[in-house]
Amino acid sequence: GEGVQPNIQQARKWLEKAAMRGDNRASYTLALLDEKQKNLVDAYKWYDLAARDGMLDEKVRNKARGKIGQLALNLSSSDIASARSKADTWFQSK
Repeated sequence: GEGVQPNIQQARKWLEKAAMRGDNRASYTLALLDEKQKNLVDAYKWYDLAARDGMLDEKVRNKARGKIGQLALNLSSSDIASARSKADTWFQSK
């Protein structure tokens, strides 16, 4: 809100709760936060989750797929495998 300092940790907490409920807009936003902080493996993980079938918003799913392609250019195959594994683990824990 106006006059309030941003609290990224609190925002992440609420975004993760929304992502747990299948809101890929939240997953996409988490990916953007991680990408901005140069945490590309976790960004890939969140984009992967945002792109999965059955998620809420088709437009966001398509944008996430594009971002996955862009990030893949800057990640090693082992980084991508790690990100996918993290996404699978997170998805199965919901």
